[in-house]
Amino acid sequence: MNRIAFTLLAAFCCLGLYAQTAPNVLGCFVEDGSSTNVRNAPGGEVIRQLPAQGIYMLSVCNPKDGWWQVYGGTIEEVDADGIELPEEAWIHSSVIGLSTRNYGGQQLSLRSDPREDASVVGRITVPEDLVRPLDITEDGKWVKVRWGKVTGWIERKWLCGNPLSSCS
Repeated sequence: MNRIAFTLLAAFCCLGLYAQTAPNVLGCFVEDGSSTNVRNAPGGEVIRQLPAQGIYMLSVCNPKDGWWQVYGGTIEEVDADGIELPEEAWIHSSVIGLSTRNYGGQQLSLRSDPREDASVVGRITVPEDLVRPLDITEDGKWVKVRWGKVTGWIERKWLCGNPLSSCS
């Protein structure tokens, strides 16, 4: 797919014109030790600050230079109303997270590329460990994550974007 077509597809996805089940939209949660800034562009002006005491879930797409665009214009706060955002809202990858789903003690492989035959760069053996999403393949089957000091690709089926459930 050429670059222009991909850019248009990403724009439709993040504007909410693409189906809610778009494969490259990723559900995740805010995992930050302090208040979290939401910006109008990657590294741009702060348009909203999420208080530290809340539990927040959101969908993101269109990763760009360590930032994710908030999909659908809403961040859901557990036990509160959703937080409405302007059409263009961004959050940094260092403050959003996913949990691993290796509840049966499986060793989850982090790979150098988004393929099952790519070399293994790390193995997650701890159930429900936190990873930070960095990128996602166009088909949504693989997510590039940072786990501690290791960065690699993991199959999306092993990830959970809900901090209150196991996603099983």
